[in-house]
Amino acid sequence: MAFDTAQDSYLALRGIVTERTRRLTVWCGSGLSVPAGLPTWNGLRQALSGAVQRKRASMVPYDAPATEEVLRRIALEPNPWIALQRLENELGRTSYTEAIRDALRPASSVAIPRAYDLLWRLRPAGFMNLNLDRLASRSFHGLNGDKTLAEFESTSVGNHTHVLQSLSQFVYNMHGAHEDSSTWVLTHDEMKDLLSNEAYNNFVKSTLSTSVVLFVGLSVDDVAVGGHLERLVKAGIQTGTHYWVSSRTDIATDRWAEAAGIRMIRYTSSDDSHAELEQMLGDLHGFVPPEQPVPAPPVVANVQASPAELPAPSVLAARDAESIREALNGRAAVILNADSEDSFSAFEAFVQEYDEAIHRAWYTSLAEGKNKLMGYALQSEVARGAFGRVFKAQAPDGTPVAIKLLHSELRQEPELLLAFRRGVRSMSILHSRGVHGVVTYREASEIPAFAVMDWVEGADLNAAVRGRRLGSWPDILKAASGIAEVIGHAHAVPERVLHRDIRPANIMLEGVWNTNDWRVVILDFDLSWHQGAYQHSVIHGSGTAGYLAPEQIKVERGISARHAAVDSFGLGMTLYFMIAATDPLPAQHLHTNWRGMVHAASRRIPANVWLSLPARFSRLVIMATMDRQSERLDLAQIRIELARLQRVQERPAEAVDPDLAAEELAARAESMIDYSWDQDRIEAMVQRPSGLTIRVAGEEVEGVVRARLEWSTAGTEDRKRLGRWISGASQTAAAALTKGGWRLEERAANVGSMTVVAAIEASALPAMFDRCAAALDRAADALRFE
Repeated sequence: MAFDTAQDSYLALRGIVTERTRRLTVWCGSGLSVPAGLPTWNGLRQALSGAVQRKRASMVPYDAPATEEVLRRIALEPNPWIALQRLENELGRTSYTEAIRDALRPASSVAIPRAYDLLWRLRPAGFMNLNLDRLASRSFHGLNGDKTLAEFESTSVGNHTHVLQSLSQFVYNMHGAHEDSSTWVLTHDEMKDLLSNEAYNNFVKSTLSTSVVLFVGLSVDDVAVGGHLERLVKAGIQTGTHYWVSSRTDIATDRWAEAAGIRMIRYTSSDDSHAELEQMLGDLHGFVPPEQPVPAPPVVANVQASPAELPAPSVLAARDAESIREALNGRAAVILNADSEDSFSAFEAFVQEYDEAIHRAWYTSLAEGKNKLMGYALQSEVARGAFGRVFKAQAPDGTPVAIKLLHSELRQEPELLLAFRRGVRSMSILHSRGVHGVVTYREASEIPAFAVMDWVEGADLNAAVRGRRLGSWPDILKAASGIAEVIGHAHAVPERVLHRDIRPANIMLEGVWNTNDWRVVILDFDLSWHQGAYQHSVIHGSGTAGYLAPEQIKVERGISARHAAVDSFGLGMTLYFMIAATDPLPAQHLHTNWRGMVHAASRRIPANVWLSLPARFSRLVIMATMDRQSERLDLAQIRIELARLQRVQERPAEAVDPDLAAEELAARAESMIDYSWDQDRIEAMVQRPSGLTIRVAGEEVEGVVRARLEWSTAGTEDRKRLGRWISGASQTAAAALTKGGWRLEERAANVGSMTVVAAIEASALPAMFDRCAAALDRAADALRFE
């Protein structure tokens, strides 16, 4: 059978995944490993029951009926945790452990089911893995080589909460790994202990609250999953909607899922191949999000219904502009409120018939007595562009508003007209959803085409940056984080609203000139963009086309502009503007010196608190503006990184994340000037002509920062002097590190090379940065042959 892609729940998940508007986490169970021949819960029960049978049969006297009765009762036990607890008691701990190891022994070499690879290719934040087999980790490394993966078990989960705020992906082996029985969580007592672990509960709660979770390969009866969701629901905690892929079709399961905030995605599993699951994942990979249906033309809310008969077009066109507008909008409201299949065509016929009057409806003036626009009094023109004007106006209730009026030529540009309607719809959705940080939308009209929003007193980002109001890292990070948060909240509403025109002129800083308590307000969601016409933004001309993603400028097969990566690109270029104070040029991200330009701009801003901040901010800009849509950072990743940078700038003592601590240490060490950073390895590295290589890495799994100093001969040194020098240099370097607070892990020296490795807990580094950096410099000096 073929997977049913028409399910409402699947369509919702597909929209989120293929548009990448939310962070995704996979929560997987044993069903995902069945195609590899590994046991499910029931299979493990049967294996252990067989071990009990064989063990008892080898004992004297052997009571077969009693053995069969014990195993029968265990087989009937509905709770698998209790069943395994009883099997452990029957077998004894040692035999129980070995029986499980035997059942899972193939896990290290068995072929990995394709579903694991397909899930990783969806680029999830990580796997919440209930399996002991570690196939999720093997799949990751098979796809990504040496790329860093934060893998850990529940015994150390408290040391890994930072991975939820990291750019690195993770695998949390919640019930342990098959190689280490001390990490197993399989019995009732072990599960009880785990559920009482505060660090475990906090990690699960945070995951469910910050990600869209895709449950796959497990049963809804599993207390390790369902219990969490039920507790959060009882506590009144809203985690958002999650998705459960299951072959269960009963009503009871569906009711339970709905009550727990889960939507069921159903597939048929006639055998152990899970072919329909792979079909579903394949569809997720191949689907290209289309543009959403065109919304209806907007009509102002306060318009009076038009009389049954409008004056003839030539008669109406002779009236004053405001009278024309009121009459035309009144008739448009009647036509569009019919809400029938013929409404659009009737509206188009009406527009054609009254074309001359509609043209007159675009007339505006600031002169007293002629400055009315559908009841609003125009006061001043504050901006003008190739395709529209912005007015400050007064609403009928006396409050100030901003009115964006498109030029009348818009009527001859169908794509722009549709973009205007789409933008009005987006603003209306965000207003109704109460998304904070978005300018309050009031109403809109298409005769003439204008949108009314609250007036924001302040400056746009362009003026604030050029006026040097944002000249420090605290202000830059505050603005950047504010923009990312608002855009992220818009992505998270059920309608998944994208902006698609993020640029300085569309970002207001309310109160920025008068107080330090200013806030970010975003304008024009989807209001000024249409695919293939980058020069046609509503207010701005082609001079700001550098903010538009490549797929907005050039249509490419298989690539959609209905994608959150479009906003990642616009945000990345806006971050560049904030440090460079100049607009990016079209395709500037493809220039050979782009990286150098970004780093140079970032270094212009003094960093006195967190020295590695300019480098990290630069990389954020570069990774957000990758040319290939699939290679860009997700908006969720950008939000996370900006929040982390803001936190370390404000509270550096709390910077205990290994990657942050490792790079900050490198930035403070003179021996690591001009280091290069490998994001995949989470490592800073320098190579010196003297033969010395220094690496400082953040070890996510261990929670430490590790320094590795390696020296090797170039072959040109005086061998006699070299031999005497090597014998003491490694000892001197090791002593310098240990004296500076490092823990020595390795020291090795031979005729032509030396290695010194030391580590320090990442949580201890913030209080010792300068001391540890100085020790690293002394160790580097000791390994310089002269």
